[in-house]
Amino acid sequence: MKISIVTPSYNQGMFIEQTIRSVREQDHDAIEHIVVDGGSTDGTVEVLKRYPHLRWLSEKDRGQSDALNKGFRMATGDIIAWLNSDDWYDQNVLGDVERYFRTHPDCMILYGDVTFVDKQGKRLYSIAGGTLSYDRLVACPDSVRQPSTFWRKSLLDESGGVDQNLHLVMDFDFFLRIGRGRQFHYLPRNVSYYRC
Repeated sequence: MKISIVTPSYNQGMFIEQTIRSVREQDHDAIEHIVVDGGSTDGTVEVLKRYPHLRWLSEKDRGQSDALNKGFRMATGDIIAWLNSDDWYDQNVLGDVERYFRTHPDCMILYGDVTFVDKQGKRLYSIAGGTLSYDRLVACPDSVRQPSTFWRKSLLDESGGVDQNLHLVMDFDFFLRIGRGRQFHYLPRNVSYYRC
C-alpha cells in the first residue's frame, strides 16, 4: 500500500531537512512525500531542491489549511498523513503503519504515540497508550495526535480535507469529522516527534 505524507511549510528551513529525511529513510518503499511551501524566503526552497524524490511546490497561499488541502489534492496514496515541517517520524514506523492497514481492512484511522520535544529536539514528554476515541476527542481536544495519525484516502475524499476557515484547530475539526462513528485503531509504539 502506498502512503502519502503531506507537509505544509513556511519559513522552516532550519527544521525541514530533518522532516524530509525522517520520511525518506523509512522501512517502506511506497511513500509519496508532498511538501506544500507558502513561498518561504529562508532557504527552504534550496533544501527542497536537494531532494528529487519530493513532490513539492512553493507559492503564496492563504495559510496552513490552504496548503494542506493543496497537498491532499495531490496525494495518490492509499493511506494519508500530515507531518508538519518541524516534526519528524520515528525510525522504521511507516512499515508498521502499512502492515497494520493491510492486515486490518476494517481500520480507517490509525494512531500511535507522540513525543513532544523543544526547539532543539530535546524530549519533553510523551502521550502514549490506546486511549483515543471520538467521545474522548470531543471531551478533550488536546488528545489529538496529529503527526502520529494516518487514515485511508477514502476518508479524505469524503471529508473534503481541512476547513480552510480554521487556522489553529483545523486538525481537531478534521479528526472529529472523519472519526464520527468510526473506531480509532491504535499502533502501540512511538510514531512521531512533535516540536512545541
